[in-house]
Formats: sequence, C-alpha cells, structure tokens
Amino acid sequence: MPSYAKTLGYILLLIISMTLIGYGWMMRQFERAQNAYRQGDSEQALELYGKVENRFQQLPWMSAVFKEEYERMNLNEVAILYNQRKYQEALAKLEALPADAPSMA
Repeated sequence: MPSYAKTLGYILLLIISMTLIGYGWMMRQFERAQNAYRQGDSEQALELYGKVENRFQQLPWMSAVFKEEYERMNLNEVAILYNQRKYQEALAKLEALPADAPSMA
C-alpha cells in the first residue's frame, strides 16, 4: 500500500511541476508582450498577446485565476487595435470580453 501512495505523490508532484512550468511560460510571454507594448512595437505585442490569449482560451478557468493579467492583456490589445484604426476589431474584442470572462462584465 505505501508504494501506491508514493507513486501517487510523484504523479501529483509531476502534475504540479508541469502546471508551474506552463504558468511560467505564459507569464514570460505576457511580460514580453507588455515590454513590446510599452516600447511601441504594436505588431510584436499583438503577436505575443495572441499566444497568451490562446492559452487562456485552452484553459478558460485561468481567466478567473489570473484576472488582472487577463484584463490587462485584453484591454491593451483593444488599445493597440484602436491606435491602428482597426475600430471594428477593437469593438468586437470589447463586446466579446464579458462572454470570455464574466468577471469583466
């Protein structure tokens, strides 16, 4: 019986480790997007925000856990689209936000 508990512990440790590695990768992409946005590189920022957004879409519960990052990412994307005069895309993004993350409604 103790070997099962030990094996289960290792499996749990592996799952937690993989989750933390994924979180670290996502936050690194988010920080790179933030830096590009601050430096005025809109295209790079949109590309990197897109990668982070894909992760949020794959794991919807993450938008509730990382609410602040999710909100900042989406609002920065809207600002970039607006500054690029892509008004329809910016409006569509804003309208989709409450459906994607009810906490933003």
